[in-house]
Amino acid sequence: MQHIDRPDLKVDDILRDCNAHIDANLARSFRDEIAFYRRVERAYVRRGEKGEWGQFTSALRRPARVTVDNLEAVYDRRMVPENSGGREHYVMLRDSGKRKLCSYCFARTAAELDHYLPKKRWPQLCFLPVNLVPSCGKCNKRKSEHFSTNRKKQPIHPYLEDLDSIGWLKATIEAGNPIPYFEFERHDSDPVLSDRVEWQAKRMRLTQLYHERAANLYQEVELQLFDEFGDTVSGRQVRYDPKRVSAFMNNEASRHFQLLTRNHWKVQCLKAWRDDDWFLSVGCQPNEARARELANGSRAVGADSF
Repeated sequence: MQHIDRPDLKVDDILRDCNAHIDANLARSFRDEIAFYRRVERAYVRRGEKGEWGQFTSALRRPARVTVDNLEAVYDRRMVPENSGGREHYVMLRDSGKRKLCSYCFARTAAELDHYLPKKRWPQLCFLPVNLVPSCGKCNKRKSEHFSTNRKKQPIHPYLEDLDSIGWLKATIEAGNPIPYFEFERHDSDPVLSDRVEWQAKRMRLTQLYHERAANLYQEVELQLFDEFGDTVSGRQVRYDPKRVSAFMNNEASRHFQLLTRNHWKVQCLKAWRDDDWFLSVGCQPNEARARELANGSRAVGADSF
């Protein structure tokens, strides 16, 4: 769940470039409706920032001069395809998240755009830039055409809501297993927002995804720790100093915090390893056989930072 700066792109830009080579009469019909789309764009932001989606959608009409097929064709035929007039705008919006990540899971690469308010229900919003958010294929599919009238089940809007100032995600180590488990913490100051965060995490299966990603990260961390503190020449077992491991994890957590946010799974994973006594004294310490394997891996792949 990442916050993304609202696009500078306007609906005027989309219509100009997507409709540059269409039938002159249809192009004129879209131009005649431009004032309507500007009003919709302003109302979308104003209502969306307050979470007033019911009031916004109930007052939303369809433009008089263009059909639903005409509306959807702007996005489906003249914005999404390669070499189409609006493709540049599509790519810019798709890649606008931090490190080009999905705005919903904040873990997988954004490969497409999701219509925050689904285009099947509101086709007049299908090419509105502020309604198009970066998404991976799995999150887009899981969100589907869903948009509940229940505020507690409405996804976080990445352009209009910023959760970065509050810590929502927490990683926890259980003794005997170095791979953290994740949970989204509730905040009594905003119970409805807490409900929405929990709903989105469950809908997108985020805690399972983060646990899987943490398992992969642990393999990289093992090698990185061995390169930093182990015997890379002979593969002899060496006990790491827990304080030095904690400092190493702290440096990595700080570095990723600058690149991402406090609520990114990798930042919380590194913090959990930094602070857990069992992990520092036992969990990260390789036995003799594992030390030999890590030595071979270190010589094979080098000491690339994760």
